[in-house]
Amino acid sequence: MIPGSVFHINLVDENFNQIKADIGTPTLLRLRKSFGENMFPVTLISSDKTNLRLYPENKSNSFKNKLSFPLLMNHEHRWGVSLRSLAYPKVMNIFSKYCFFTVKKIGEEESVKITLDNSYVTSGTKLIYLLNQKVRDTLSSFSDEVLPKFSLKDGFASIETNDFECHFNGDLIKILGLSHSYQDNGIVYHPQSSMSGVLEMDLFLLQPQEMIIISNIVEEAFYAQQRPKILKIVPISTNQTDFSAYNYIQFEDDDILPVKLDRIDEIEISIMTRKGDLIDFVDLHDVKCQLEFKRLQ
Repeated sequence: MIPGSVFHINLVDENFNQIKADIGTPTLLRLRKSFGENMFPVTLISSDKTNLRLYPENKSNSFKNKLSFPLLMNHEHRWGVSLRSLAYPKVMNIFSKYCFFTVKKIGEEESVKITLDNSYVTSGTKLIYLLNQKVRDTLSSFSDEVLPKFSLKDGFASIETNDFECHFNGDLIKILGLSHSYQDNGIVYHPQSSMSGVLEMDLFLLQPQEMIIISNIVEEAFYAQQRPKILKIVPISTNQTDFSAYNYIQFEDDDILPVKLDRIDEIEISIMTRKGDLIDFVDLHDVKCQLEFKRLQ
């Protein structure tokens, strides 16, 4: 809004505290010129402390933010909104409700259920480690028996049942690649037997393919015989890094949707799967959305 060639930039965190940057490392910023009367941004944070006091039920996949002042959309002009950027934690691909199996010791009638924890796993080696760890933890009382053991050979999973009968459900069988087809009733592996996978492991079989961002401020859309208020549909990458807690997407396309409300006091965001369930994030890190409101011609 002010002509000139000198910019004063301060880098702060979500609490507006100065960020401590490394000495000698350059910071590069790309600025885009815009006209204030035609456009303005709004940033929403799922874990904002002030909003958590107002809406204690807020969580990373469903939250409300009360605006510092209401947005009044002038009837003389049509307004639109678009999602410009999104920062979110890793999306789970291993779910306890699907990734489990039961074992029964030779000569006993009672079965023991072994269940993986909800998690995000990027390699077959890590999944095999988690399976063996769960077997040891769950069957720690069977100290004299040889426990079932998983291994990874040439990219294929294998299981040695040893002193136990093992019953695998269909979902875990498909993830481990132990069968070419889905087994509705699962497969029972008898004691002292071994089985090698016939397919490479599919770690992302159960992970949602996209996130559907729902908001109360946009018009309803027709989607799968329903009428949700879809702000944007965001594909989920299977290449989420293990070294960062966040994924960050900056959207190049405007993808502007008409604003439904004449007055906006609060903005609600829900992040859903195509089945209508809330997305399961791995940890408690927050979600950050940047919206851009724009006056339509």
